[in-house]
Amino acid sequence: MERWLRSVSSEGLGYISRETDAFKTILAAFVAALDKAQETTRPDRLESLLADLDVNPDRYRAALAGGNEALGIPNLKKAPTFLVADPAALAARIFALHPERWHQFLSPFEDRISRQDYLAASRADNRPTERDWLLAFRTAAEAIAAQSTPLERQQILRVLRGYLAFLDPPSTETTPTP
Repeated sequence: MERWLRSVSSEGLGYISRETDAFKTILAAFVAALDKAQETTRPDRLESLLADLDVNPDRYRAALAGGNEALGIPNLKKAPTFLVADPAALAARIFALHPERWHQFLSPFEDRISRQDYLAASRADNRPTERDWLLAFRTAAEAIAAQSTPLERQQILRVLRGYLAFLDPPSTETTPTP
């Protein structure tokens, strides 16, 4: 709905009065109501999502990839669902699971953050993204790794490097030319 209202036209419908103050007021109220609705339901959606990760990881991935209404899987593709979680507490919860679940948890984040960053830039409305939250999650996971056995430490650090390397700025080092 928000996308339709923000675009010049959508589905063949144009908004003739979109530059009026009344339209902008209605749009702002609509967006605020959507944001409030999402914020109040976000903790429950996150808990359900994490339960799916533990029991049915395919359902977890489907929810973060766009959902499936017919199967009752919510579309959490764009929603910054993880922002309600304490990064350190969630890192402890995730890394207490089987290592296979670590991969399943982290694998959607590169596309997710890229999409959220794009939407935040295109909207220019300062909506939060999960980028900073994910950086705090990685820091908490690195602290867990530091206190783990050598094998677990290497497993945790490897999965973090594998799935969260996109959070680091690209290297500007150049290789000398022979």
